[in-house]
Amino acid sequence: MVEATSTQTAPTSKSLKTDSDFFDAWFRIDREREEGTVREMRNAIRDFRTVTKTPIAALTRLDISSYRDNLLNRRLARATVAKRVGFISTLLQVAYDAGMLPQNVARGLKIPRAKVPTLVRRSFTTEELRRVFSSAVYSRDFRPIAGAGEACVWMPMVALVTVDS
Repeated sequence: MVEATSTQTAPTSKSLKTDSDFFDAWFRIDREREEGTVREMRNAIRDFRTVTKTPIAALTRLDISSYRDNLLNRRLARATVAKRVGFISTLLQVAYDAGMLPQNVARGLKIPRAKVPTLVRRSFTTEELRRVFSSAVYSRDFRPIAGAGEACVWMPMVALVTVDS
C-alpha cells in the first residue's frame, strides 16, 4: 500500500483505480488520524482482499456480504466483524461522498447478533426459601445500607414470582 504524503494531489474519479488510491483519498480527509486507526484501515483493506479481488469501483453488495460472512465463519467476535466491515464501508463512503463512486454498497450492512443460548432458571429449593424469608430482613425489619434499603425486601419477592416467558 502506498504511504500517503502531503505532496499528493487529489485524484480525479477517472484516475482512481487501486486500493491505494481510495486509501489515500480517505487519509487526506484527516491527516491527523491516530496511527492505530490508519493501521487498522490498511489491515481491513488487506483482509478484505483475501476474500475478493474485485476492484473497488466494481464492488457489489454481495462482495461486502461475502466478506462479512467470511469473517463470521472465521469465528471472529461480532465487534471485530463490525469494525472491519465498518472500515470498508467508511472507505467506500468517502469515495461516494467525493463523487468517486455512484454508491456505497456496504452502507447499512447488518452484522447478525450472536446466538445466545437460552438460560434455564431453576426454582428455589424449600431450604433456600426458608433461609431468605427467615433472615433479619423479614424477621426483624433489618434494612442494610448495602442491601439498598427497601429493595432488599422486595427483590427476593419479585424473584420468587417472576416466571420465565
